[in-house]
Amino acid sequence: QVVQLADLHARHLLREYEELIRGRRQLTWSQRDHDLRRDVDDLDEEQTDEEIAAADLQGDDVAVLPRETWYVVEPRAAELIDVTERHGVDAARSWLDDLGVEWWLPTGLTDIRRPGCLPGED
Repeated sequence: QVVQLADLHARHLLREYEELIRGRRQLTWSQRDHDLRRDVDDLDEEQTDEEIAAADLQGDDVAVLPRETWYVVEPRAAELIDVTERHGVDAARSWLDDLGVEWWLPTGLTDIRRPGCLPGED
């Protein structure tokens, strides 16, 4: 509940911020000598959005959630992420069990399953 309340409060603040800055300049690029230059400051080459999206973050798959489960989990997704990050994959799966929702272990079958088919069904 604490995570849900914090999430609702954050959403309210973000909405208020968006309303206050609507139509205002948010970013200005300077053209002076003190600009940050990648070649001088030894920064890596900037990645495109496509390169960032394609990068493998080396994360562990926790579970496959059917659509019906996601509708139940989504309002508490921040809580699930917190449990996973703090206590690991097994704790996240226990959290799903305690919530009483259906989930599956991630496998090659669940990666390519057709909508409406259980893993292993053809």
